[in-house]
Amino acid sequence: MPATARRSPAAALPDWRSDWTLGLVLLLACVACLLPFRTGAFERAFLADDFYYYAQIARNLATTGRSTFDGVTLTNGYHPLWLLALTLYWKLTAGGRGFFVLVNLTIVAGTLATYRLALALLTRRAPHTAFAALAAFWTAAFYLYFGRMGMEVVLTVPLALWLLRRWLARGLDTAWPGAVGAGLLASLLVLSRLDTALLLALLAAAYLLFGGPGLAQRLRTLLRHLPGMLPVPLYLLSNRLLFGTFGTASALAKHMKQGLWPSRLTLLSLFEPFGPGTVAFVLVAMALSVAGVLLLVLRPQLAATADARAVLAATLAFPWLYYLALAMTSGWRIFSWYDYALLLSALLSLELLHTAAATGLFAMWLAGPAAQRPLAFATLLLFALLLAGFNRRPQMAGVYADALALRSFAAGHPGIYAMGDRAGLTGFLLGRPLIQTEGLVMDRRMLADIRERRNLLAVLRGYGVRYYITADYRPAGGCFLALEPARSDDASAKMSATLCAAPIAYAAAPTTAVFDLRKELPLP
Repeated sequence: MPATARRSPAAALPDWRSDWTLGLVLLLACVACLLPFRTGAFERAFLADDFYYYAQIARNLATTGRSTFDGVTLTNGYHPLWLLALTLYWKLTAGGRGFFVLVNLTIVAGTLATYRLALALLTRRAPHTAFAALAAFWTAAFYLYFGRMGMEVVLTVPLALWLLRRWLARGLDTAWPGAVGAGLLASLLVLSRLDTALLLALLAAAYLLFGGPGLAQRLRTLLRHLPGMLPVPLYLLSNRLLFGTFGTASALAKHMKQGLWPSRLTLLSLFEPFGPGTVAFVLVAMALSVAGVLLLVLRPQLAATADARAVLAATLAFPWLYYLALAMTSGWRIFSWYDYALLLSALLSLELLHTAAATGLFAMWLAGPAAQRPLAFATLLLFALLLAGFNRRPQMAGVYADALALRSFAAGHPGIYAMGDRAGLTGFLLGRPLIQTEGLVMDRRMLADIRERRNLLAVLRGYGVRYYITADYRPAGGCFLALEPARSDDASAKMSATLCAAPIAYAAAPTTAVFDLRKELPLP
C-alpha cells in the first residue's frame, strides 16, 4: 500500500460495543474517579489545590452572582469555560456531594472522548490495529494522569483533539459555513485554556507557510475562520470592562519575571514529582515528540496533504515553544496539567509512526497475529500496572489536613485571612474571607503590589487582614522572612516582610503557621 493511501471503509473504527480496549479505559477511569468517594470527606483531597480556586469562585458566582474568591474582590483569575461548567454544577447540586460527582463524571467522559478521538486520529490513514488500540489507550491514560486533578484541561484535551482531527481529515475549511464552525470550535478551545491561543497561532503560521495552494487563497481561508473566533475578543473585552485588564489575574501574576533567560525552576518542574507517572507519560511523550519531528522532516509524504503537514508541524512544535515561553516569562513551577501540550504532540507522533508502519514494510506484521497478541498483552499489562499504581491515599492529603485544622482555628477567630501557596482548599473550607497573596485570584491592585515589590504587611493592612497564613514557615534567628509569591524563582517579583513575633497557631504540618498581624503591625 503506498504511503499516501487512505484507509479503506473496511478498516473503520470498531463498534464501541466490541471495542474491548474502550472497556478497559472506562474501567480505569471509573476506578480513578470513583475511588475518592470511598474515602468519605477525603474525596475533596483527590483534586488539585488549584481546583478549589475554581470551586470557590464557582460557589460565589452561583450563590451571589459575583466572580470572587475572597467574597469581596472581583477577579478573573481562571479559564472561563471550566468555571462556567463548575458554576452550573454548583447550581444543579446546591453545592452538595453531587457537585464532586459531576466533576468526576466529567473526567470519566473526557477520558472516553480522548480515547475515541485518539483512535480516530491513529486510524485516519491506516487500518485499526492492536498498535493503534495500545497507543490510544496510553493517550487516554496520560489524560487521566493529569485530568483526574480536576483542572480545566479536562475540557481542553478533547476539544483540541476534535479540532485537530477535523483539520487533519479534511484540511482547513475554505467555505464560509465550515470555516465559521471550525472557528467556533477553536474559540471553545481557547476559552477552555487561554494558552492554546499559541497552538492556534502556530497552526495559522504553518498553514500560511506551507498549507494549501496559493498564499492569497490560504489567507482568505484563515480570514473566513475569524467570525467564528468572535467569542475570544468579546471575552477579552469583557475582561477589560469588568476587571480592568485584558489578561486574567492568574496569567498576569505568573508572568512577572525579569529578564528573558529561561527559568531553571520552570523547566525542571516538568519532571516533578519524579516517579513512575513521569517516566511512563512525560518522558515517553517527549521521546515520541522528538521522533515525530524527525519523521515529518525525513518523510514529509506521511502527512499526505499540505494542510495536514501544517497541522502536524504546528502541533509537534507546540510543547517545546510553549514550555520555553513559560520558562522565559514566568519563573513559576508548572504542574502536571501543563502536560496537555505533550499529549497532543505525542499522539500526532504516534499517528505518524502508525501510518509509517501500517503502510510500509511492517504492514503485514501489524495486521497479523504475530503483532496482535503481544500488543494486546502489552495493553492489558499497562492497564494492570496503572490500576495497581493508583494512589489510594489522596494526593492532597496534607493540604486537606492543614485546611481542616485552619478551619477549626478560624471558627474561633473571626476576621479576614490571607494566604499564598495552598490557599485553594483552605479558602474553600475556611468559612472566612481569604485574600490570596500570590495574586492568582485577585485583582490588578494586588498585581501592582507584587510588581512593585511592596512590603507585604503594608499590603495586607490595606486589605484589612488580621491573620496571615504561610505554608512555608522556616524561621531563622527568631524571625521569619515572608515572601509572596513564595514558590516562584528569584527573578520573579515578590512582596516581602520580616515577621519576628511567634505564630499564634500551627496547622497539621509544622511548616503551616498562622500569624496575628496585630502583633506585627497595628490594624484599624
